[in-house]
Amino acid sequence: MLIKKLKKMKSRTSITRNLLIILFVSILIAGTSCKKEQQDDPITSVTDRNGNSYKVIVLDEKYWMAENLKSTKTSSGSSITIATSPVQWSTTTACCSWYAYNSTYTYYQDCGLLYNSEAMKKNPCPEGWRIPSSSEWNSMINSLGGTAVAGGKLKSTDNNAYWVNNVGATNSSKFNAYGSGFSNNGNCLGYRSSAHYWTSDMSTREVAANTTGVTIAAGSTSNGYSIRCIKDIE
Repeated sequence: MLIKKLKKMKSRTSITRNLLIILFVSILIAGTSCKKEQQDDPITSVTDRNGNSYKVIVLDEKYWMAENLKSTKTSSGSSITIATSPVQWSTTTACCSWYAYNSTYTYYQDCGLLYNSEAMKKNPCPEGWRIPSSSEWNSMINSLGGTAVAGGKLKSTDNNAYWVNNVGATNSSKFNAYGSGFSNNGNCLGYRSSAHYWTSDMSTREVAANTTGVTIAAGSTSNGYSIRCIKDIE
């Protein structure tokens, strides 16, 4: 009789242990599945500290903003001065401007702000985002076929408002580069003919209307260029 009771208790213990193991494994599988779903859920937009929203794309296994930055707040939350005329453009303190200092023209607004090097260094990107380095820009460009052809894949195909005589533009990357121009020591140049983007290490990447290429150049502390922000895919 005692042996039967012991066998029955042993059987129940075994069943309980097996049930606990099954429950534990089920919880692990559910948690892993939930985590995977969260990781696989792509970011499609991001909002900066001013409340501006930007489309987001995936290029070279990173998130890239598909629009030029318009933020007037640094990573620490302090304000970046908006120059409203060439004489207000600064080469020593963080500053930015709209092309031609015109904040009401819709097409200039679409092209975002031009930032001097001091503003760029303070990272005006949305929280958790950053200005891409030269190597990150280069890697992205190489993923599009290299400097000879990547420009055409980056440029918007809009040949009216944002480009003129736009050669070889396909925008196959969905980067949607506009001819946003640049500021040359406070003088705005190049609208509809070129776009210039900061790297975090003080160089630039340029696309132009008359070529499918991308030009690599040194950034100037007296000039203002556009910014595209990136984020790692976690």
